[in-house]
Amino acid sequence: MSNALRINVIYLLLLTAVFAFFLASLSFGGFYKVSLTDLINVMGSRGMLEDPLRVVIDMRLRRGLTSIAVGAILGVSSIALQNVLRNPLASPFTLGIQHAAALGVGVAMTAFGAISIIGPRSATSSTVVMVNPYVVSALAFAGATIQSFLILFLAYSVGLSIYAVILASIALSFASQAALSLLQYLYFNEVQVATLLFWTFGDVGRVSWFDVWLLLLIASAATILFTALSMDLDLISLGDEVAVSSGVNVKVVRFVALLTSSLFTAVSVSLVGVIGFAGLLASHAARLTVGWNTRRSVFAATLYGSLIVLAADFLGRVVLNPVTLPVGITTTLVGVPLLIALLLGGRRGVAEGR
Repeated sequence: MSNALRINVIYLLLLTAVFAFFLASLSFGGFYKVSLTDLINVMGSRGMLEDPLRVVIDMRLRRGLTSIAVGAILGVSSIALQNVLRNPLASPFTLGIQHAAALGVGVAMTAFGAISIIGPRSATSSTVVMVNPYVVSALAFAGATIQSFLILFLAYSVGLSIYAVILASIALSFASQAALSLLQYLYFNEVQVATLLFWTFGDVGRVSWFDVWLLLLIASAATILFTALSMDLDLISLGDEVAVSSGVNVKVVRFVALLTSSLFTAVSVSLVGVIGFAGLLASHAARLTVGWNTRRSVFAATLYGSLIVLAADFLGRVVLNPVTLPVGITTTLVGVPLLIALLLGGRRGVAEGR
């Protein structure tokens, strides 16, 4: 089998797996089991939205599409960052975006009254109501965006080198964690701490249809952008000198890749919380199965990311049914052994960097 045919077969298998898990996510979970016939009948009918079956399918459809979009965003952003930073462990969360977004949520909860606590102020007996969900999303996005611009500003001040970006992201990540810890220590009660902790677990079930379409649009834009930049990203991964001698403006491409991947991830984090492990796992799975060519691996990472988040959400809803595990937890539990297996199986290719 030729290499091109093998890669096309991998793409086809991934598309089939994504579609299969998407259908499974619509059919199973909670107290309702929806057959394929019921699904076709409900989707094709004009029944009232109040019909319980239609409500269930509407919720699951949003979950499935959100999982596909978020996984794609994290996967392709990780591919781009690994190229421009020449670091196989790079991902959007290497920049500390999740900590900055969590800090934004903490500010929304304390300064803007984004949540309301009903009943006794106890983590076990209180009911938490999200009064201003879009304030939470807006401040999470603002925190992640500010973090991204600060990293780029500090790194650009010293030449936008690889080491400057990594050191700036580490420093600002610790600063965000310290600020959030101080906020919790001074102003949070146990209910607010528990609420923030739950948000950081990641949840694809609380988005609106507007959020779903926004995430799908961003996922499409990220895939198109990094595919268009694939040749430049390949050259940069070989070294700045090689890229410059080939006519690539390294600083501009690195700036664009860092900024856009950070902003794409910031939107994702602000809407669904932290699902940080999926991007790293998807990027390594893509490179180890279709190679280190960026054009090929970008599309593969899109599919792998979608598949990972879809599968994690599906498992989180059926393993302990009717209890639903947050997708961020399931992704980590499933992803850690898979990533270790992938790295052990492909360690030679990772070590060689191609």
